[in-house]
Amino acid sequence: MNRFLLVLLPAALLAASSLQARPIGKPFPGPWPRVLKAHPRALVDDYLLTGVVRTDAGEPLPGATIFIKGTYGGTSTNELGSFRLTISPDKGPVELVVAYVGYVSQTIALNPAETEITVNLAPSPLLLSETV
Repeated sequence: MNRFLLVLLPAALLAASSLQARPIGKPFPGPWPRVLKAHPRALVDDYLLTGVVRTDAGEPLPGATIFIKGTYGGTSTNELGSFRLTISPDKGPVELVVAYVGYVSQTIALNPAETEITVNLAPSPLLLSETV
């Protein structure tokens, strides 16, 4: 019985490969309707933004937070002050907010052509009162 199935299976596969699908009913008359729209993300490609966050003196700021304004998407810098963030400009202009404790936060408007940025944060003039 097993030998019979081993011979019959390849023959069935060869016969099935020569079959072609035929449309059921009437074929679609003319070109596809224009109502079918592409997904918005398919129109605009996401891109990778890299950058460095430093102090005014040029020292890297590890642990600085970078996030896209109006969203929950963001990242933080590594020990060298550098970061990588995927940007999707499908909702219009993109603004980044860069923040670090003890420094003034910056909001940066990005151009779609920018793929690498350097941000210099100034120390905050406000000093916190000492807790005893």
